[in-house]
Amino acid sequence: MDRQGFLKRTAYALVLMLLLPGAAWAEKRVALIIGNNNYKAVPKLAKAVNDAESMEQELKRLGFNIVFRKNASRRDMNKAVNEFVDQLSGGDVAVLFYSGHGVQVQGANYLLPVDIEADREQDLQDEGIELGDILNRVAQTKAKFSMAIIDACRNNPFQKKGRSIGASRGLSTMSAPNGLMVIYSAGVNEQALDALNDHDDDPNGLFTREFIRLMNEPGLRIDDMVKKARAEVKKKAQSVGHQQNPAIYDQTDGEFYFKVGEAKASPKATATTAAVTTKHSGPSQYDETIFWQSAKETPEGCGVYLEKFPDGLYSGLAKICQSKGHSKPPVMETYRREEPAPAVAPPAPPPPPKAAEPSFIGKIFQSESKPESRSITNDEISARSSWKP
Repeated sequence: MDRQGFLKRTAYALVLMLLLPGAAWAEKRVALIIGNNNYKAVPKLAKAVNDAESMEQELKRLGFNIVFRKNASRRDMNKAVNEFVDQLSGGDVAVLFYSGHGVQVQGANYLLPVDIEADREQDLQDEGIELGDILNRVAQTKAKFSMAIIDACRNNPFQKKGRSIGASRGLSTMSAPNGLMVIYSAGVNEQALDALNDHDDDPNGLFTREFIRLMNEPGLRIDDMVKKARAEVKKKAQSVGHQQNPAIYDQTDGEFYFKVGEAKASPKATATTAAVTTKHSGPSQYDETIFWQSAKETPEGCGVYLEKFPDGLYSGLAKICQSKGHSKPPVMETYRREEPAPAVAPPAPPPPPKAAEPSFIGKIFQSESKPESRSITNDEISARSSWKP
């Protein structure tokens, strides 16, 4: 394979990465998605599997490798967790989405498999899947960004037993491991709504539908996105007299986007806000430089670069390469910004012309026009003083 052909194909592959929605930019994206409806010994759920399937579809479209389970037994859930963690390494992006029953026991949160049977709290601790254990294992992989989305804040399915197990509803607060964000679909002791009313035929619960909608908004930072999702869920729940305020536990720097691209401009955005938004949207200068390193090798690659970055950092070089058909563009040194030439003082004005030398006759008149300086005699003084008109 010739070097030029290899580089050309590399450039085109990079272009596809740029144009794909939610391009991962050298990061591997892995998601574990579990949805449980068909519980055997506790009340069944209506929309947990729908929520999981909708999330699977969206995350797959955004470039995630998916580990998916629905109506999973304890064994299936443990195997799925192992498969998920085994795929993670430093620099990756990890997302866990769980929709189903969840219970808090003595400050710990447990995700319930469909085959759970518990008559006492110890049974639940033995047969449930502790969320904290999963999050700690994810943290140990040193993934660049990790998120857990837990839509399990429903009524405790064990409350109707003779001896209640766990809290009445909701999951307990928690401290997210460093580098990880945890989102609950409802706050402490709140119940997550599946529907707003009897006529709400949306296949997804309130939290999941709002979350998925915002996932697809280009250029929206993850910390801004989850806050917008919380505000929307809270507002819509309040419209039907219900309290649902999703809880966010964040130990990340917020530098993650489900979908890169130009952020939507707010109608009331100021110029400053627009500038900040632009800074965080789209491919970075680093990504552009990596792309240019491959594209610059051929005129075709330079042309592709110009299509994607018409005003990019290297657009001047790319235009020269494309127009002249060079196999390589000029070296970078020729593209350094020219320093402005030192200011040159304007030329001094010419001296005023000298007065013309008077002619010989002129000199005579000049000499005659000047009074002769001499001493006045005493006789002249006496004569002037005695003169009368």
